[in-house]
Formats: sequence, C-alpha cells, structure tokens
Amino acid sequence: MTYDTLYPILVVVENHTKNGEKEMTWDRFDIIEAYYLYARQYHEGQRSKEYKIFGRIAKLGFFPNMSLKYSDDPSVALSENGVEIFEKLVKRGL
Repeated sequence: MTYDTLYPILVVVENHTKNGEKEMTWDRFDIIEAYYLYARQYHEGQRSKEYKIFGRIAKLGFFPNMSLKYSDDPSVALSENGVEIFEKLVKRGL
C-alpha cells in the first residue's frame, strides 16, 4: 500500500476529524471498506468521481469481504468506525 494511493482517501478522513465532529479511528481497512461501499452505492457511472474510487482501491489490492460484497446496509457490512466514516461520506459527499 503506497502513500500516493492512500493520500486522496486520507485527506478526506483528516478533514472529517478537524471539523469538531466525532473523531474516527484511523484504520485503513475501515476507511477503504467505507469508501468501497460509498462508491458502490453512490457512483453515477464510470466517469463519476465516486467510480474512480474503485480504481484507487484496486491499486491497493483490496478485495471486499463477504458481508461487504452482499450487503448494502452499512451496519451489517462495516465496523462501527466504518459506519461513522460512511455516514460522513454520505453527508458530505466527495
């Protein structure tokens, strides 16, 4: 996992924690899983910003676990921290 690949994702997470909102735990798996689920639910086609997330995640060698593959419900597919990251993505967008 390279810094260049993670940087666009990490910047967003860092911005979330600086706005006085509930601070999330930095866990790369939670971050990547939350972004994966967000991209899957909210992309608007292959040219959208959200769809580009899949390419970044693929460079990391990420493969979604079974709960993430088969559930669109964040409370089922993600950890508590992952749900927090996902909800902030939905609220804020990319």
